[in-house]
Amino acid sequence: MFFLKNHSLRMKIAAILIIMAVLIIISMSAIFYKSVEYSESNLKETEMLGLAKETANKIDRFIFERLADIFVLTNSFVIMKDEVSDEVKLEYLDNMIKAYRIYDGIYIMNNFGEIDIWSGREILWYDGWRDVVAQGEVFISDVLEHNNNKYICIAQPVMKNGIVEGAVIEMVIFDSIEEIVRNIKIGEKGSAHLIQIKDQEEIKKVSYFTQNNERYIYALYPIKKVPGQNEQWYVMTKQPTDEAFYMVHDMIFFLVLFGFLLVVILSFISIILSKRITEPIRKLMDKMQGILNHIYEKEGYQTRNRNEILNLTESFNYLMDELEFMIEKVLVKSGEAASIDNVKKSIDRFISNIPNGIVSFDSEGNIISFNNAAEKFFNIDAENVLGRNVYNELPAELFEAGEIIKDSLTNEVEYDEHDIRILRDNTSLNLRISTMVQKNMHHAIIGLTVVVRRLQDIEELEKSILMAEKLASLGEMSAGIAHEIRNPLSSIRGYAQYALMEANTTNSIIIKDLEIIINEVDRLSELVERFLEFARPNEPDLCLCSSTDLIKETVNLCTKELTEKNIRVTASFEKNDKICMDYSQMKQVLLNLLLNAIWGINRSNGEIKITTQRIEDEKVFAIHIGDNGRGIPQEDFEKLFKPFFTKNENGKGLGLSICSRIIEKHGGVIVFDSVLGEGTIFTIKIPIETNQKEEKDERTENIDCGR
Repeated sequence: MFFLKNHSLRMKIAAILIIMAVLIIISMSAIFYKSVEYSESNLKETEMLGLAKETANKIDRFIFERLADIFVLTNSFVIMKDEVSDEVKLEYLDNMIKAYRIYDGIYIMNNFGEIDIWSGREILWYDGWRDVVAQGEVFISDVLEHNNNKYICIAQPVMKNGIVEGAVIEMVIFDSIEEIVRNIKIGEKGSAHLIQIKDQEEIKKVSYFTQNNERYIYALYPIKKVPGQNEQWYVMTKQPTDEAFYMVHDMIFFLVLFGFLLVVILSFISIILSKRITEPIRKLMDKMQGILNHIYEKEGYQTRNRNEILNLTESFNYLMDELEFMIEKVLVKSGEAASIDNVKKSIDRFISNIPNGIVSFDSEGNIISFNNAAEKFFNIDAENVLGRNVYNELPAELFEAGEIIKDSLTNEVEYDEHDIRILRDNTSLNLRISTMVQKNMHHAIIGLTVVVRRLQDIEELEKSILMAEKLASLGEMSAGIAHEIRNPLSSIRGYAQYALMEANTTNSIIIKDLEIIINEVDRLSELVERFLEFARPNEPDLCLCSSTDLIKETVNLCTKELTEKNIRVTASFEKNDKICMDYSQMKQVLLNLLLNAIWGINRSNGEIKITTQRIEDEKVFAIHIGDNGRGIPQEDFEKLFKPFFTKNENGKGLGLSICSRIIEKHGGVIVFDSVLGEGTIFTIKIPIETNQKEEKDERTENIDCGR
């Protein structure tokens, strides 16, 4: 701020406050804008890809239906039998073309490549199918053009005694496929198209392009490629970005307007505050008064001392208490968000192992399988229902599902996630049922499968996913808030130092009070730095290390404290002590636990016991640190790992919180057990890497670490 060097203090303070307000507003607005833009972009990309996939599936089903048609023709008694007259065959084909309105022509070819019977407007001659059909396979061509019309040729061989004796050719009007695509509507300007791309080209499913000076978002999804096709077809959905992301574009205007108004308001407040400052001490006091009034603008902050230095010290301590309270609340949420990766992995494992109830029936309605989950849901043993018939022997426990099962078997109706409520042990249970009808190649029902899921499990899973996403966003925001807190702390410390230099007084009380302010600022800055370390710890740099060496080195660091309190340390180490860990981070954890144990020992014969062991059943390596100190009251158990909770007057209350975060990053857990007046034991459990070689000889050696 060299350009304000010769200006008044009022001008300096006003300029600094305005610049800080602008920077904070810009930073927070940018963070908010990027977050919304990223979220909106992901939602739109998912929507576009989903539309493309749905359309491609419709086209795949259309092609499948045409294959079914030609299969029926090649196996039709009317078409294939020689004793049926050509007039009857021709009438059959004519009726098929009129009924479907998607065929331009259908031909019956003999084994000489000649057309025996054809129906349609005109013969579209195309023989690219010969080589494939000669091998006894079905052929589907790329798009063919004739008289400005597009077609797809589908050919299937006519087999007799394993020998190809001809073929049935369908000329499908390509406009029937394009109509499926044209019916897709995406906003007012968006559209869907069929495009063909060479196989060797690299395809991005979702991307952006510019056309006629307008930027688009598009998604591609492939249509299943079939024998005879040389080119790969894709469904492309596209939409102009200004329409797709209109909410993000509109938000820019509101952010600018809101930021401008906020800057004007904060600038006005800064000017009013700066006018009241006539000397360095008064400047600091008014600054603190303004901050507290801004925080408690409803009830305000009332001074209790006329002495400006005492008032400033009191105000600063009050602000520090409130700031610690705010950070503690933020850290609680941040600590939950820290394990977001593990939450998501647990959800994935949960989904892959959901116990669904499976009940299957044969074509007559007899129950042929009834798994354990179904037994649990319906509270009935499988042996009591197997072989029973859904129409006349269905147990009462299956009554609610019985009507759905009957409808599926009788009318070939498939239910997709149909909800029912059943009574079980005088309580109701909500279930979600899906049915799948099995058919043979002749489309006759051969069985039915019923899938049963508990509705409560699905709802809890969806809530867990939503909570995990919210906690991830809250963790990022919490770290950003803590980062911004450091800026005004630096300004307050600078003002205090400036006031100390310009005090021009020999009053030792004023100088001492200013030094107290600087020390308190440093203490709060350290608190914020510890918070940042907690909210965003570094990822562990894992390597195979000796836990014994780590513990011995950490104990040596505490030699002075152990000697002063005459505390004895004994240890029992695992022979096979190598584990994957971040050496420096684990040293920080062990050092914190040892110092807590030393502080907690309040007797003359103090002792700390350290034990390491491999727990094969749990696949973990455990480190136990126990003491015979004062113990922890039971009412403090739930608070122990919360930020800023401490009974040590010299502690910050972040040590155990940071330890917990570090152990979580290692994929492990930290637990404790304590008896008031007898002592406390902390246990760290780190997963054992499966690729480590494990020794099978004697496991432990006893070591007396002394004092």
